[in-house]
Parts: sequence; structure tokens; C-alpha cells
Amino acid sequence: YYMNSEKDLIQVNKNGVKRAVARNVGHICAVNNGATVVYSKPLIIRDKKYKTFYRKTNGLKTVKLGRAKDIRKKAESIVLNSKKFDIKGGGYYGIKKVTIGRKNAYFLVKFRYSQSKVAGTMILPVNLNTGKIGDPVKFYDDDTDGVIVDIGYENGYIYYEVAEIAETDSDSEWDYSYTRIKV
Repeated sequence: YYMNSEKDLIQVNKNGVKRAVARNVGHICAVNNGATVVYSKPLIIRDKKYKTFYRKTNGLKTVKLGRAKDIRKKAESIVLNSKKFDIKGGGYYGIKKVTIGRKNAYFLVKFRYSQSKVAGTMILPVNLNTGKIGDPVKFYDDDTDGVIVDIGYENGYIYYEVAEIAETDSDSEWDYSYTRIKV
């Protein structure tokens, strides 16, 4: 898959045959094995644009996974109802990465609350067939756990990279570690 200059999502098969499969695409978020793609495009409702995620699989119809606004709202609800944080609302939630699994697309969501200096990351699953947003498969507090900076999927596991600040005599540096979780 790739985007052409007219913002069309183009699929290229093994024989090099190209076919436009979506129009007005904003961004290709993730591709797996060359058959499934998750992409975003603006959804316009009453003159307002909403960033919306879709899934397209070779031979199947397009599935709407949901609006970015809804994914951020689910992440906010999880943080506000968490016993880990004492937060009363507001804050920033941003979708940083997406990877495709067998049944779900996994969204890496970062959050930050400036007034209490709370920040963290979580990996939220969104069902590839229904668009239902699930509970986080991983939830990190930046201060105690580090920051999830990258995610990937392979053979039933989410692989993720975590960055933590390591205090040294001269300066603060980042330590990176890699781990996985069965999903």
C-alpha cells in the first residue's frame, strides 16, 4: 500500500497491478503482511472534520475502526478511573503509533496532565471487525514505569520499547528496554 499525490490509497498486488482502494486518505498508520492496512482520513459531520481510522483487507470491504476522538475519550476514562492516579479531568491524549494484530489494531496512546505533572502511555486494542475499543493491554506511568515509545506485533505478541531516564553522575540519559506481552 502507498498514497499517491491525490491522497488515494493504492494497493499493489504481487504482479504489480495497482488499484485505488480509498480516497482522501490522511495517513497510512500501519500495514501487516501486505494485506491489511490501517489508515486515517477526515470524516466530515456538519462541517466539522474528525480524524477517523479505517481498516482495509485485501478482498474485504472497508471497516471503520473509530474516530481518534473516541479512542482518546476511552483512554481518558481509563486514566480518570484508575487508582494509580488522582486526577480530576482535562489533560492531553495523543495517538502516537498503531500496529496490526490478528484480531485487533493496537493504538499507543500517550497522556499528560500539566497541573499534576502526571504522564503515561497505554496500548489500547480496537477490534478490526467491529471497531470496539477494549481495555488496555499495557498501562505505564512515566515516573515509575518509563514511557512506551514504540510498538509492533508478531505471532500473538505485542512487542514494545520502553524508555526510562537513568540518572548518571554527569547528566540524565535514557535507558531503553524491549519486552513483549501475549495478546
